[in-house]
Amino acid sequence: MKTAIAFGVFDGLHPGHRAVLEATKGYKRMAVTFFHLPKFDNKDTGLLFTLEDRKSALALLGMEEVVCLDLEKYKDMPPKDFLDAITEKYDTALIACGENFRFGKGAAGDVSLLKTYTEKKNIKLAVVPIMQGENGAISSSYLRALLKEGNIALANKYLYKPFHITAIVKSGDKRGRELGFPTINQELPQGLLKPKSGVYAAKTVINGKEYKAVTDIGTRPTYAIDHIAAETHIIGYSGDLYGKEITVYLEKFLRPEQKFNSRNELINAIKNDITEVLK
Repeated sequence: MKTAIAFGVFDGLHPGHRAVLEATKGYKRMAVTFFHLPKFDNKDTGLLFTLEDRKSALALLGMEEVVCLDLEKYKDMPPKDFLDAITEKYDTALIACGENFRFGKGAAGDVSLLKTYTEKKNIKLAVVPIMQGENGAISSSYLRALLKEGNIALANKYLYKPFHITAIVKSGDKRGRELGFPTINQELPQGLLKPKSGVYAAKTVINGKEYKAVTDIGTRPTYAIDHIAAETHIIGYSGDLYGKEITVYLEKFLRPEQKFNSRNELINAIKNDITEVLK
């Protein structure tokens, strides 16, 4: 069977991305994405999904093959050479992309160039228009901005899965346990977007059971650390999770981080956070 190729970064797999993938039905379905994206190394940018998240989500969305290209190897290639390198390797019958897809050296390749190329090669072309949400165009950049503002609920409405942190649980200072609220401590995966610092309503799944949780993203100003991390109190769970990979899904921004003047003030704030989550 001939191959239909969906091109894109597919960060977050929002509705526009999913529409591009849908256009490949009826063929052997392949997604071509990129795994080294230097601009996302910046702490102020960041990815919505890690590469592993994207790959697993693309498979769940019906992609039979996911090809991850190193952008560094292709970014200086003339647009036509880039297309030749892909379409000649795979028996390509159709190319699908979003209307703002750019490729090749200097991002000179666009949908107009792609149309000319596919007509000459007798390859079908499916171009998906930018989708509109309640506040305008839906794009990965728009979703990143929402997360930086703390508008996690609206961002999650468009993401394929709620924004989440998947990481190994590390040993912390046991401060939460001393306060009566044991927590798991996780470093944010490299390259992942750092959402607005603060306290979130969250959830996690352990051994097939879903638990509500309270997650602090930031530097914990009352007992400060020197980097941004995630600290999560899993409501109703007791057990040793050290060394295990856990996924924490953020659902709602509750409040900004703040420095409390006393231990009791912090305990009362945590109690209020838990009450809010359990409503």
